[in-house]
Amino acid sequence: QAIIQLKTKTASSNQQKAIINSQIDALSKQTRRSELVTQELNSMPEDVNTYCATG
Repeated sequence: QAIIQLKTKTASSNQQKAIINSQIDALSKQTRRSELVTQELNSMPEDVNTYCATG
């Protein structure tokens, strides 16, 4: 009985860990994308027209 409960808790913990890791990966990608956009905009000459998306 105790072994079954332990296996169930382990499976649940592993599933939660996988979800958290995927969330961390998604946030890391989003952060990196934002950094690249910022670098690109900062490297452009000041007289270049840029547009900000709305909505």
